[in-house]
Amino acid sequence: MLQIPYELIGQGVALLLSILAFFQAEDKGKILLVSLWVLSFMLPLFFPSLIIGRIGPFLRLAIGIGCFVYLKYQGYFSR
Repeated sequence: MLQIPYELIGQGVALLLSILAFFQAEDKGKILLVSLWVLSFMLPLFFPSLIIGRIGPFLRLAIGIGCFVYLKYQGYFSR
């Protein structure tokens, strides 16, 4: 049976929102976004553990949620 990769879909949406927020943000926001994305990938490499390995994807999803809130506050999504 075919399984739908919901985690990868969520991370793709988070990446898309992060890219949109990157173009809207000022210099400090751009540095913060890039450093959080790099941290989410590098953290499991420096601390190999099952729990730390699960924190990376959740951190990327949290970044995506934060970017959505930022873009909504900036008026990027109209409604």
